[in-house]
Amino acid sequence: GLWEFPGGKQEAGETLNQTTIREVREETGLDVEITQQLCRVRHAYSHFRITLTAYLCRVVSGHARHHRGQPLKWVPLAKLRDYPFPKANLEVLKALQAHHVQPR
Repeated sequence: GLWEFPGGKQEAGETLNQTTIREVREETGLDVEITQQLCRVRHAYSHFRITLTAYLCRVVSGHARHHRGQPLKWVPLAKLRDYPFPKANLEVLKALQAHHVQPR
């Protein structure tokens, strides 16, 4: 019942950028280019730890599609808080909001 951003596990020999591009393509059907790293979140669950590295990306081609029956939805930044996310993803949401309000 929780939402998440596209992404997944880094495979052997992959850079984080390569992982991001591959995972977004696999999960959404979209080809993206990374514009910048947004944040890195280290989080401990009860039985494992993860490090999430979030990137800002720009769609360069493809058509958004569902992956393995998982819903896919474009959501305006202001509405993301209306969706339940895993706890570690809340730090990514905070970083997105902070990036959005900073002058570019």
